[in-house]
Amino acid sequence: MIKSSALWCALLCTLFSFTANATIIIPFDDLGHLTEESTEIVIATVTKDHFYESDEMINYSWSLEVQKGFKNILKPGESLYLSAMSSKSTNLIHKVLGDIQLELGKTYMLFLNYNDNTLQWQPMTMGMYVYEQRSKAGGTFYVPTMDAMDVCKWGDDEPQFVMEATQLESYMQSYVSSNYQFSWNDNKLKSDIALEEFHPQLKAPPSECVFLFDGASGCGVTYDGVRWQAFPDDEVEVHIDVEQQYTDSDNEVSDALSDMDFEYEGINLTDEGIVSSNFTPTCTDAFGGAAGVASSSNFSSYCNGLNGGDNFLVVFNDPCDEISAMSGCSGTLAIGGLFAGCGGGFSDNHDGGDWLRASNGYIVVNQGAECLSLNDFKIMLTHEMTHSLGFGHILASNGTANMNPSCCNDIASLDVECLDYLYEPAAAVPVTWNTVSVSDEARFNLIQWSTSNEINNEYFIIEKSYNAVDFDQIGRVHGSINSSVKQSYSFEDDQFNTTTTFYRIKQIDYDGNYSYSDIVSVSRDDRKEGVKLFPNPANETLFLNIDAESRVTITDVLGNQQNVLISKSNLSFTSLDIAHLSSGVYYIEIDNDQKKEVKSFIKI
Repeated sequence: MIKSSALWCALLCTLFSFTANATIIIPFDDLGHLTEESTEIVIATVTKDHFYESDEMINYSWSLEVQKGFKNILKPGESLYLSAMSSKSTNLIHKVLGDIQLELGKTYMLFLNYNDNTLQWQPMTMGMYVYEQRSKAGGTFYVPTMDAMDVCKWGDDEPQFVMEATQLESYMQSYVSSNYQFSWNDNKLKSDIALEEFHPQLKAPPSECVFLFDGASGCGVTYDGVRWQAFPDDEVEVHIDVEQQYTDSDNEVSDALSDMDFEYEGINLTDEGIVSSNFTPTCTDAFGGAAGVASSSNFSSYCNGLNGGDNFLVVFNDPCDEISAMSGCSGTLAIGGLFAGCGGGFSDNHDGGDWLRASNGYIVVNQGAECLSLNDFKIMLTHEMTHSLGFGHILASNGTANMNPSCCNDIASLDVECLDYLYEPAAAVPVTWNTVSVSDEARFNLIQWSTSNEINNEYFIIEKSYNAVDFDQIGRVHGSINSSVKQSYSFEDDQFNTTTTFYRIKQIDYDGNYSYSDIVSVSRDDRKEGVKLFPNPANETLFLNIDAESRVTITDVLGNQQNVLISKSNLSFTSLDIAHLSSGVYYIEIDNDQKKEVKSFIKI
């Protein structure tokens, strides 16, 4: 198996390679110095990501729409093109640490230099002084990106900081307008909101938290603990052995799971109930020696057959007698734990550390534990299943918690803080999409969508494509911020053509997070309709296949009727003299008393 894995790794390495460069930057004295030296400072929104996979190396690059240029070199509405140094092909990645990295739909403040040799704009210091526009607590801020902090700074340990947007923009505009005459002071711009509030990955683990396997060594690495990698997207199943402690013991497992899934939003434990076939541990290890439930030679194969190892197995009445017998209601109630793997796909780097991969969790309840009340039995199960999530005890000196070594308490804020660190809650879905559709109306393509729930939703961006891959922004519609009832929206695209057109809606919330709707398409193929016109676009003459009784009306995009000379050129086609029309989009309405059709054409 080792030889096979090594061969597979060698094959992969020949198919896909990585290379990286480090970056060292001498920072500017302050943002004022940077402002003076920059050719332009802009606030701009990314409208297109130009990267695509190719056999050749392709640099990451983006188009942006300028919202504001502080030195008035770049104007609002102008297009800006930026390219990174990092690049990628189908079998090679070239990463430059500290490089600029932008995201489609997001707005940034950028300090730019115009390169006279390449005739292109470029960031002054790669990704270091790139600030993303973010919203929080009802305000708008400029926040250094994570790439801005991934730079080696020569002789400077000044930390990055968050700035309130309106204050920064006003201060910078005054500084530029005064021709840099007053003394710039970064301290006047520093927000009280810490970077960690926008980048949770920068937060240190809470000091009270204890992680199982912290400091364990394996596969040549010292680990910070163990994690279930399935969370939050995939589930970890919890199965109950058919052997019951007493009548309600399986219900108390279910109640404990309900409490945990409610309090710990980053986990995804599912209650699978009692297994269909009883687990009968061998109670011996692979060498025939006495063993407990989890050490039994058939435990791993049994659990792997349930859900590939992503599961807990709750076993009642300690079938292997591995726990010392209780005396009345004194003694060991239960044990809980899990197995951990390392190496390759068996570890991850949560929060920049090294973590073992969890599998095959177990809880073994001792005979006699039913002396507890039902509620205390549930709390005990919660405690042991939390061990199986990879947690140790929270000392009572840190406060009351379910994971105190002195049992037993309900789940408390300290437990939640530790679980949320290791299993970060998924961001609340800002929009629950209901429907999205597009139809070909007479004068436009009508895009309609609705939502059934909105949280912190700021606006929607309507995007259009002719290949379902490369989308461009064509409009924006305000959201309903917060809503728990159905909301309906629409947008009219009057710049259509007769090919298949694809649309999708991008939702942006006040925190800068976003989601996409499904992609929908519409086709205005002339071959599917009775009236044909050509050529399109046209310059001087346009031809239509209509009968003599048809009435023709031409209007511009504003609805103004246009006068044109109409003549029957032959038995099949009618010609329209459009030479005098201005360039643009026009609509032709054909009415023959039986039906009415509307076509569009472009005058060039």
